[in-house]
Amino acid sequence: MIMRRAILCLGLALLVRGPTQALDPAPPPKPLTLAWTLEQAQHRLPKVDLKDSELSWIVKWLDSSMNVPGCYLDVDVLEVKRRLDQKMTWQALDVSWIDLVARVADADDADVVISPGKVKLVPREEAEAEAVEKEKGE
Repeated sequence: MIMRRAILCLGLALLVRGPTQALDPAPPPKPLTLAWTLEQAQHRLPKVDLKDSELSWIVKWLDSSMNVPGCYLDVDVLEVKRRLDQKMTWQALDVSWIDLVARVADADDADVVISPGKVKLVPREEAEAEAVEKEKGE
């Protein structure tokens, strides 16, 4: 009798706790570091087949592709949003995620700025102006 109750309690505990824990994604490692960000950005894509795809669609896919447990990179395109209506064609096998980000940046005439947990596309003219200002300040 005691054994049946113990098995029933264990079964109920697994039934109640198991599914709820399975739905919770693993949190990103803390603290997010630049080294971790670069490691995640090297994620390999087995095949890239883009034919006249809008840059805005590609960026949305890139952002959502790195929101799986363990990979929480944020793609920030607020500064280049007005230019993402251009189209891009590119086909490749076994390419890294950051290589595709670089291709999108080149197509949009933007620079890639990487900070802990975030990849940002910045218009080239603005990035160059910021670099000049930094040099003047030093």
